[in-house]
Amino acid sequence: MIVPFPPFEPDKAPYNSNATAVAVNALPIADGWGPMPSLVPLADALSSAPRGSVTARLSTGVQVTISGTATGLYLVNNDGSLTDVSGPSAPYAVPDGDEWSFDVFGARIIATNLNDVVQYYDIGTSTDFADLPGTPPKARFVKVIGDFVALFQLNNDAAAIHWSGINNSEQWVPGEELCDTNSFPDGEELQAISVNGSGATLAFRSGFRSMIFDPSSGYVFTFSPFAEGRGCAAPLSLVDIGRGDFVYYSDTGFYRGASATPIGAERVDRWIQTVTTDGTRSKIKGVYDPFRKVVMWRYEDASGNGYILGYAWQLDRWFQSDTIVTGLGVFATSAKTLEDLDAISSSIDLLPFSLDSSAYGGGPPSFAGFDATFRLGFFTGLPQQATIETGQMEMVPGSRAFVSGIRAISDSPGITVAVGALDSHDDTPTWTAQQTRNSRSFMFDFRADGRLHAFRAIIPAEDGWSSLSALNVNGIPSGGL
Repeated sequence: MIVPFPPFEPDKAPYNSNATAVAVNALPIADGWGPMPSLVPLADALSSAPRGSVTARLSTGVQVTISGTATGLYLVNNDGSLTDVSGPSAPYAVPDGDEWSFDVFGARIIATNLNDVVQYYDIGTSTDFADLPGTPPKARFVKVIGDFVALFQLNNDAAAIHWSGINNSEQWVPGEELCDTNSFPDGEELQAISVNGSGATLAFRSGFRSMIFDPSSGYVFTFSPFAEGRGCAAPLSLVDIGRGDFVYYSDTGFYRGASATPIGAERVDRWIQTVTTDGTRSKIKGVYDPFRKVVMWRYEDASGNGYILGYAWQLDRWFQSDTIVTGLGVFATSAKTLEDLDAISSSIDLLPFSLDSSAYGGGPPSFAGFDATFRLGFFTGLPQQATIETGQMEMVPGSRAFVSGIRAISDSPGITVAVGALDSHDDTPTWTAQQTRNSRSFMFDFRADGRLHAFRAIIPAEDGWSSLSALNVNGIPSGGL
């Protein structure tokens, strides 16, 4: 009997064989599960918890990564060291629970938080951040929309947006160079913005509005409400996955796009409520992994530890990790010299990445994060230990079954398997020990009798595997009681 390893959908019943509540440190693939790389630190540790980061890449190939803390801004150097590039307004005062908001306008990085003067850093020119000229309003978030820099969730109006002059990030006087401001008192807080060419979709706490660049109308932008009644509950959860396409977390779960297509209903929406609290759900932050075509959200449990919940939108599949992360991002590095590599490790064999890794050679942005000690790294290491279970199932409907052997449909050389047996649907599985393969038959040998059975596979860390699809289970009827 072939028993597939099903999708991670913990909201479903435990005896649904088409779903599982346990799939840890594995990524969805078309026909099962694949390895999730480990986080390998590349930079020195920040002095305190990360509060947002950004990578800016110029057409010349120069790439700059900036990381922020509650009080400072830091440049990540090629050798992994950090340089304090805080401006004269430092030490900053990022509010508790908030992060720096960054965006890139040409060769200029703009950074803002609710308490401090908006900051800027010109790549190739600036040595430190400085106060952005033009007296822009203090704001929680910044977003570049077409030829404008937009600030929103202003410190004096959480439902307002204020945009700069056209192609001028230093012009903030309404009425000059198409600069203006608008407040939306009916939509609660303006939480996030998804850019679509010269326009955008504005996500409020309780609805959405389109934002269309239309100077011929007599206004710079025109706004139209839609999808009222459901909005974005966690401002950092909205992630663009394509032009006009995005995913986000609402008070009622995870959704996709302006049409609010449910993607977490009866799969992970109730689960995320159980692993977070009312106070931590608003901190859910998502990032887009461009290589794997997945979105990963960092969420915090009641103790404040951060973990990953992910969604592969092309496969419409969910996954999770138990690795503690203090921050997430999509970063890139500039090409490193041999001297830079010497600063990372005195031995080629001890370098954290292979020599052809984009972490050394530079290249497109990659999924990255901060570990528990606040060190920036990339998820490009060896596979993490993966644990995946099946749902509970009646192998012989209406009868007990005896499981004597299992063959794993996987290329993992170190995989172990356990069997959980139950006598009824309200029972708790009694698990066997994890078994290794018989060296002669390549089978996992068991003596597990029950009315229902579940199966658990564990693939050890650093195992050279690429796929786990299913188990081929030998089970025979063993009676009706």
